Amino acid sequence: MRRIIFLLLCGAQQGISQTNIQVGLVTDTSAYPQASNVLNTAITDSRQNGRMFNLQPTTTSSACKGTGIQGAGTFAMVEDYEKKNISAVFGPTCVKDLEMTSRLTFQWNIMQFNIWDDHNSDTLDNTVVQMTTRSSVNVAANLVAALTILGWDKIIVFACPTCYGDANIGNMRINYIMSYLSSNGISILVQRTFYLNDSPDSISEQLNGTRTKGRIFLPLGGPDISTYNNFMQAAQMADLASYDYAIVLVSNTYNVNGLSMPWKINPALKEYYNNAVIIYNDCYSASAARAFASKIGVSTDDADQLALYMTLYETVFFYDNLIEAQKFVQKSRDLLNYVRNQLFTGPFGNYTLNEVTNRITPFRVVRVRNYEPLELSTITLQSSQCPTDSSKQCMQLVARLIDTGNATMELPLDMPVCGFEGELCEQTSTVLVIIGIVAGLAVLSILFFIYRRVKGNEIRDMPWSLPSVLILWIDFNKAEGGESRAQQDNSFQSLQLLQELGPPPGTAGGGSRDETGKLKAERSRTRNIPLPPRTKLATIMNNFACVYTYPFIEKRSNFNREEIQLFYQMKLCVHDNINAFLGISYDSPDMYVAWQQCFKGTLTDVLQTAASEQTQVEAKKMTNNIRGAFVRDMLKGLEFLHNSGVSFHGALNPNNCLIDSHWILKLSGFGINRLLNRWRHKRTISTTDKSTFIPNSELHYYAPEIRRFWKDVHLSGRTEMDQLTDVMGKKADIYSFGMVLYEILFKKKFVVIDDDFGVPVDDEFNVGDAPNYLFHFEAEEQIPLSIHVPEDEDVHIDLSTNMQKCWNQDPEQRPPLILMRRITDTTLKVSGSLVDQMMKNLENYTNDLENLVKERTQQLEVEQAAAENLLLELLPKSIANDLKSGKHVEPKTFKHATILYSDIVGFTSLCSESTPMEVVKLLSGIFQAFDHIISRHDTYKVETIGDAYMIASGVPEASKNHVRNVAEVALKNREFLEGYEIPHRPGQHLHCRWGFNSGPVYTGVVGFNAPRYCIFGHTVSLAAKMESSGIPDRIQMTVKSHQLLTARFPEFKCSPRGQVKVEGLGTFLTYWLDGVEELLISDRSSYKRTIEDSERGSMERETSMVPDRPSID
Repeated sequence: MRRIIFLLLCGAQQGISQTNIQVGLVTDTSAYPQASNVLNTAITDSRQNGRMFNLQPTTTSSACKGTGIQGAGTFAMVEDYEKKNISAVFGPTCVKDLEMTSRLTFQWNIMQFNIWDDHNSDTLDNTVVQMTTRSSVNVAANLVAALTILGWDKIIVFACPTCYGDANIGNMRINYIMSYLSSNGISILVQRTFYLNDSPDSISEQLNGTRTKGRIFLPLGGPDISTYNNFMQAAQMADLASYDYAIVLVSNTYNVNGLSMPWKINPALKEYYNNAVIIYNDCYSASAARAFASKIGVSTDDADQLALYMTLYETVFFYDNLIEAQKFVQKSRDLLNYVRNQLFTGPFGNYTLNEVTNRITPFRVVRVRNYEPLELSTITLQSSQCPTDSSKQCMQLVARLIDTGNATMELPLDMPVCGFEGELCEQTSTVLVIIGIVAGLAVLSILFFIYRRVKGNEIRDMPWSLPSVLILWIDFNKAEGGESRAQQDNSFQSLQLLQELGPPPGTAGGGSRDETGKLKAERSRTRNIPLPPRTKLATIMNNFACVYTYPFIEKRSNFNREEIQLFYQMKLCVHDNINAFLGISYDSPDMYVAWQQCFKGTLTDVLQTAASEQTQVEAKKMTNNIRGAFVRDMLKGLEFLHNSGVSFHGALNPNNCLIDSHWILKLSGFGINRLLNRWRHKRTISTTDKSTFIPNSELHYYAPEIRRFWKDVHLSGRTEMDQLTDVMGKKADIYSFGMVLYEILFKKKFVVIDDDFGVPVDDEFNVGDAPNYLFHFEAEEQIPLSIHVPEDEDVHIDLSTNMQKCWNQDPEQRPPLILMRRITDTTLKVSGSLVDQMMKNLENYTNDLENLVKERTQQLEVEQAAAENLLLELLPKSIANDLKSGKHVEPKTFKHATILYSDIVGFTSLCSESTPMEVVKLLSGIFQAFDHIISRHDTYKVETIGDAYMIASGVPEASKNHVRNVAEVALKNREFLEGYEIPHRPGQHLHCRWGFNSGPVYTGVVGFNAPRYCIFGHTVSLAAKMESSGIPDRIQMTVKSHQLLTARFPEFKCSPRGQVKVEGLGTFLTYWLDGVEELLISDRSSYKRTIEDSERGSMERETSMVPDRPSID
């Protein structure tokens, strides 16, 4: 019985120890192939006897290392959570996934450990535990500790966003470090930006400009010391390597071999790094790192991988111990409350998590003296009063100096004792100066009051200053009522009629007229005039204007020099593609900014109309016609602004692209945006409703660095907003142009965000209640980080590629305007405005019409030539020429001619056994060969009737060799048929009879509509009888033809047939034409060549029913 109870207790204990907790690892297995192995090893090593649970790992690969594509790691983590019900996740690898996955883990209430890179969340409800030692939080904390112990609370920062691989991530890290320094008592005197590929000369130029601003320089130029080579060379060139200045370098990359020293690899660099203070990551001991690397089978050469594996290993220990200490609680919020501001001991040493669960681990501080790093300070974790709550104790980094080898010798002060120009030291004349200042304050006050009055009058006289009384608002409802004559004359409709019809009645130059009908028609048309958003229609000194209204929170009576100069430059902007800036009115409770109104509306209106009110074909044609001209106009306007005193637009979007009545695009809203944003930040002006200053629908047109700049200004709490540099503004314009170009090419927005998103729903609104930030931060989160470009065969690949370059996160990589102008002109084939294109189309139409007439004339000539060839088939050439010239062809007698008839034997029975197409193909092949043969001799085909074939020689042109010509044709026809097979009856040959006669004949043209050249006479009848009385494959001729042939052409072989009775004519002596004597042939080559050509033509005709005429040499 005791044994049974013992076994039951053991089984129960064993069952409890087998409780499983699922954990997930989301990593890039191609970059970190041993991550899964490290996870399993850590779980195995962390298990202890009597533990009531087991960690069950799940590894999911997400191909993203550091700066990969957003979304891959998120998808993998969601899949693990849904399928494996994980309680904690280690990852993901992709930095850009962290923000998204942290929201999910917060919602799921599970633990998330980041071991790869930054996750700089300062919220106390953060559920991500930042375990990596190279985070910006840890770097900033070590920097504060080191700078504080060295007494350097005033520094100059040089930031390189591109030195961190990705400009966005680089800006995130730099901004966080600077914010942390500022909030911990470190003043940043000057901030400058340089880039990875900047030359030492360009960096040195910036350094020279800051030498008199401070002495401590902090370059944030990448994760490793080797990325600072160009900066250190530039510092040497700027003479910052002396003991009067100090350069502080930071390396957050762990190296098992200690500090990476570039001057040891390249001795030429040693002078650059001498006297530099270096703060570097030395969180793990070398012996522990090598032992761990040997344990899991990885090399110590890849410091990045080794540090990650060590962090993952100790993170598993941390979570395992945390679950055990909290009695198996797995909810993240309960666990995180326990770990904040606690000191933990891991397998490789001590560390702490701060209030927002970021790991804080000490770095090492050295100073390079005589080219060797000497330890300058040690940084340790100590418990001290929390900066946010004095009633609590927090673990913080505290540094203390160590004078190793005179490392602290000749450390400079962060500022000279008396300042760079002695301004901090007391002067003997200070008291006298103060007395003089106090005495002159009263005078200055009076002078200042007078100056303000005079200056106010001067500003009111500026060309851009508009008295509010000049702004006549247009109210369509009142315009339709019974207003007075004066009110009607100031209305929009009357002003337009004033331009078309002249002055109104009762004014100078005006007459009486009935204008009621015209006014009503004009009201009906102008009611639908499109306006830019947030504007009202008005008239200002007979100019139509769209006016923006900004209520004053704090009334302004004047402007500073910079603002006045900008207004003046805006007023001077006159260009075909620039909309006129009419001015600013500030003498009423509201400030008004007036621009000239364009009657075709905005670019948004035109694109929406083209897409909605026309058919698909018309819309496509419309788009192809207008998009090139609009893009060209936009680029021309931007080029003008970038070369003008305004310098850059600052708010380019389709609503600021107006279309005038000539279909010319004009840029509006330029320049003023930078001042409006500054005034709104200082709460000088407000909006007319509860929305933000920048509408949600226009937010995505602003470049990411501009939005980040505004957001940092707001979050930092600074009352003054720094002005954007001209370079930043121009690069931002390129980004905005790329967004507008996307809409022009694809007729849709990249992203649609409702303007009401984030707007309070209460009805009451006061001017002072408008949001004090420029845009909704939540709305910005709706903007996708990646932009999908649709595939469109009408968009040239070069144009699409450079459009995407306009969106590059690194402003320096965006293409210049001149390149975009060249590419758009080439790909969109833009040569002028839409009006110019219409004129060019008319010119092209005229030229095309001329070409069409010429083409039709050529076609007519071809048809005439074909008709003439057909006529020559029916009539001899001489007869045809006479008929064409209108001559009457008289009958004519020829004393000497030869007529030949031929007929196919058995043709009627053959036709009865063949299809019509087979018969046509047969006759076409035979007669084309016969036609080719007679074309080589002076003979003329008179006619063909069915299978009968009649030719003549000696007519219509007399010939002495008429009998020879006919004899040769007959012989060659017979030779052709000997080798010719019936196409549809292979192996079967045709047989034919020939007969000819010589003598006098009569000729003439018979018929008018279808004239035929006919031959008559006894000679013709007898020739026909010679054929009909002949026998197959023989050529029969009369005595007359035989006498002529043998007398003049002895080469022809003939044999007598004897007496032949000819029906209707009597009995005649006839002869057979047997062939030719080869030795006597006078034109043997011509005869033989004709036979060969005939045979070749026969072979070609067998492949087609009606072939082309053979080409015979």
